[in-house]
Amino acid sequence: MCKFSIIIPVYNVEKFLEKCLNSILNQDYDDYEVIVINDGSTDNSRNILKNYENNKKITIIDEENQGLSAARNNGIKKAKGDYLLFVDSDDYVASGFLKHLSHLSVNNYDLIKFQYEEVYEDKNISKKDSFKLDKEISGQDYFLEKVETHSPFEMAWAYAYNRKFWIKNNYAFREGTYHEDFGLIPLIIIKAKNIYVTSFTGYYYNQINSSIMRNTNYEKEIKKANDYLIHFDYLYENSKYVAMPIKTRKYFNSYLANAILDKYNLLKKEDKKIYLKEIKKRKITNLLIDDSLVRKIKKLFMKIKY
Repeated sequence: MCKFSIIIPVYNVEKFLEKCLNSILNQDYDDYEVIVINDGSTDNSRNILKNYENNKKITIIDEENQGLSAARNNGIKKAKGDYLLFVDSDDYVASGFLKHLSHLSVNNYDLIKFQYEEVYEDKNISKKDSFKLDKEISGQDYFLEKVETHSPFEMAWAYAYNRKFWIKNNYAFREGTYHEDFGLIPLIIIKAKNIYVTSFTGYYYNQINSSIMRNTNYEKEIKKANDYLIHFDYLYENSKYVAMPIKTRKYFNSYLANAILDKYNLLKKEDKKIYLKEIKKRKITNLLIDDSLVRKIKKLFMKIKY
């Protein structure tokens, strides 16, 4: 047993891989393991990994290309740590990252949320949580805060996950889909009894042109929209079994509804017609919150539009 299991899916990231791995291996903390899933890379990534094969901290698993979700899931199966961390192989972590997390992990939080910076060629942009940092908060209160402030929170790599909490709830990323973080992380958050939100900036999110979120085509946009429906169905159904106040449930459902409507707006005319049938079938607009005059008007407009 070790304190942290760091899971790194690798697919054609030869330009960034060494920096990612070295940022972890150069930590001033020793109680961790690194599980690298080589997801069928066709560039020089596998040759780079050869330089790390004799490092006792690193386990390298070679697989045929199955996608990010499968790579993460397979890494989780091999994990032995008290906490799980996901690091994308074109990103890197801060020095002192694991030591800082280790001090917090003694309290056995379900999740530990750390801060991150977006890294561009010409600058870094710090991303901080909107409320007071360095405190414990329930998962549902954290969710409400993020939704009300329109702050991103779905990134799987932005948290350390208590592995017992993960296993108890049988969590897994949905394989063969885009937006797999959206399809799981919101549910994890609302089921978390406690989250510690630290002010420590531990993760550097590399904004590169080859990012899966930017290199796309219209066929992929269609699949992404349909995958959102798959994730919606899973989140909506499973959230029914989570005890939460009425306000929180309304906000959760409205958050899901808005995600679907946003995807609709990215589609072209004929595909919008098909997608609209799915929206109507699920009565998506009924889920929008209407707890203010502005929101009542918006909801009415959306019901007419869709």
